[in-house]
Amino acid sequence: MLRRLLACLLLLPPFALGAPVVELRTSAQLATAPKFISKGRTEVVGLCVDVFRALERIDPGLRFSGDQQWRVTARIEDELERGQLDVACASVRSREREARYQFIDVPIMTARYFLLARADDPVQVNNWADLLALAPNNSMLVVKGFGILGRLREVGLSNIDDGALDNSTNLQKLVAGRARFFIMRSPGIDSLLRETGLEAKVRVLPAMLEQQPLFMMTGRHLAAATQQRLTRAIIRLEQSGELHRILVRWTQER
Repeated sequence: MLRRLLACLLLLPPFALGAPVVELRTSAQLATAPKFISKGRTEVVGLCVDVFRALERIDPGLRFSGDQQWRVTARIEDELERGQLDVACASVRSREREARYQFIDVPIMTARYFLLARADDPVQVNNWADLLALAPNNSMLVVKGFGILGRLREVGLSNIDDGALDNSTNLQKLVAGRARFFIMRSPGIDSLLRETGLEAKVRVLPAMLEQQPLFMMTGRHLAAATQQRLTRAIIRLEQSGELHRILVRWTQER
């Protein structure tokens, strides 16, 4: 059914003559490099910014605004649900989120989740079962509002600290012994370690615990015609090879 729908959408022109210009309100999302990265004092760059600009070229009637303004994940989700924002880029799709938002069924990127531990901790974790078996000494740091939080609860992990709003804070908390593990998405880990200068104090456990596709997430208030138009543009972005080129540009790490 999905393939048939996507095929039908592709038969439609990306930007029909006379079609209205649509503004899609979005935001830069804190602590999500390489999706959004601060360049200098004022400019925001990154994978999602490049995706927005590419979609605007494919369909000149789509205009993304707000990608130069920072918000934490929780605020983005709240404003998306209230109809104050329209689009969030490259988000985890979960049962909880599906009840609150819409998703476009074309992955923007794939997130791979790894555990970080202190350098002097010899622990080895190969899967979720290994992690649960360490209880009660399996305390976990995760950034507030991140999609992987639902997965941690789903597998049965209860000792979770999601009070931090950014990755660097959680890295500092890990080094200080506030928790045994910090779960983080790659790409993004290597650049964080370089920027914080903490490579010698932490280690990234080699086993990938989870892999999740990330999708464009939209508010339920978004008109069906706009949702379809955005879907067509994303399909064309993927089929042209431009999405892959953007991913290669921004995701060169483990």
